[in-house]
Amino acid sequence: MNYGINTSHPAAMYYYRSVTDMFSSWGVDFVKADCFYGGEIHKDEVALFSQAVSQTTRTMTLSYSPGNEANVTIAQWLVDNGYADMYRITADTWDSWTGADGIAKQFPAAAAHAKLIGVGDTYPDLDLLPLGHLGHLTGAHSPPRSTRLTMVEQKTAMTLWCMARSPLMFGGKLPTDDMTLGLLTHKELLRLHEFSMGNRPVYQSGDTVVWHAVSTKPVTLVEHYVAFFNLAVDHSLTVAVNFTDLSLPSGQLYSVIDTWDSHNLGLYKDSFSATVYARGSGLYRIIKDLTPPS
Repeated sequence: MNYGINTSHPAAMYYYRSVTDMFSSWGVDFVKADCFYGGEIHKDEVALFSQAVSQTTRTMTLSYSPGNEANVTIAQWLVDNGYADMYRITADTWDSWTGADGIAKQFPAAAAHAKLIGVGDTYPDLDLLPLGHLGHLTGAHSPPRSTRLTMVEQKTAMTLWCMARSPLMFGGKLPTDDMTLGLLTHKELLRLHEFSMGNRPVYQSGDTVVWHAVSTKPVTLVEHYVAFFNLAVDHSLTVAVNFTDLSLPSGQLYSVIDTWDSHNLGLYKDSFSATVYARGSGLYRIIKDLTPPS
């Protein structure tokens, strides 16, 4: 049996305030309200709980998760009313590529919610990052183990999460191995995550997906990020983007730098392309060439 709150009763807010005040007294910083919204959302209850959190003496980050199907309409309602700091836009995510809980399912959800990234200082949430050593789990996901995602797939997940500015919630066990720490602490990825705007999908064609963002803390006068994704299961693809699709003027030279390894790939004019492994990604900084003409 499921229980709810009669929001029309005068004691409803007192009850929720007793809960949030208790959290505040415990020094809680983060509140996850699970199975709280979705296709069967109870808006009065969401509004009441959000108000109770906001009225405590302690600042707490409020995160909602859907009980079932999340959608853009409900997310827009949360954002418009300022009811959450972050909100899940998919069901649970685990360490697989395909399937209902796989990494590949995050791409359409991220694209659908891109227009809401950062609006009102709120963020669509792609769920935890199942990287490294996963701890004590239940059901089909036990016993404890290392992630079943390959390193290529883990980099793809980290690239999408940062490009979409999803909250970075690590779903593994710390301390972890050097490779996983390298994913989680990569300075340029974290700079993209924190200091970018206009994050959006440029296009998806078959298994090819391209995202774009503009740096809000550029090292130079012009700095853009572009991410290439190959969702194919078993073959590499050549992915390309025209600079005009990134709102960059045509006819100019741009340096393209591989973000993961900081390798300068050279100067390009009008477009850039790269080969991307199956289930893989590429992340690049595009910087206007400031070299004075000789």
